[in-house]
Amino acid sequence: MALKPGPKHLMVFDSDDDPSIFVDFAMYEIRQRDGKNIVQRYAEEKGVADAIERELLAAMVQAHPGLYTVRQILRDKGQTGAV
Repeated sequence: MALKPGPKHLMVFDSDDDPSIFVDFAMYEIRQRDGKNIVQRYAEEKGVADAIERELLAAMVQAHPGLYTVRQILRDKGQTGAV
């Protein structure tokens, strides 16, 4: 993904996956003046009525997405949490 400079910034995506990565970044990393991201704001202001959607939204509020480097793969080991 690249941003071309100019009077109108133009985003150029290298692959079909880039737009979804950008949307994830915008949802979780761009903070408003009160320090909340759009997912947190939606949960506070709108919420959801359906139990499954409520559970999903709660997980999204607590999520910490990011770019990580895999340093080691341990075969036959279950995931026990972020390191």
